[in-house]
Amino acid sequence: MTKQVKNRVEELFRAIAEQYDFEIDAMGIEVDHVHIFISAPPKYSPAKIVEVLKSISSKEVFKEFPELEKELWAGEFWSDGYFVRTVRLPFCHGGKSYGRTSLPGSDS
Repeated sequence: MTKQVKNRVEELFRAIAEQYDFEIDAMGIEVDHVHIFISAPPKYSPAKIVEVLKSISSKEVFKEFPELEKELWAGEFWSDGYFVRTVRLPFCHGGKSYGRTSLPGSDS
């Protein structure tokens, strides 16, 4: 994922989160996956949150970067899979406590 696409995905996730009343506590975007700590109203299941983020962002990314659809295997921006874990703040990953933006793949 290019820096330009990575930045756009982050912008899109933040805009989608605002629109759906999600709160992104931390986000790190890697070449082939995203780490995201997100809070959402209880009316949204984890599966629905993932569906909303992936479907809206992929449509927008392909509109803005149409060449990606040809470059990506099967023409899909996101794979079908995801991993969800509930945590309480301060959240930890592998024994290391993370602040708001210090996830793997984040620029801070």
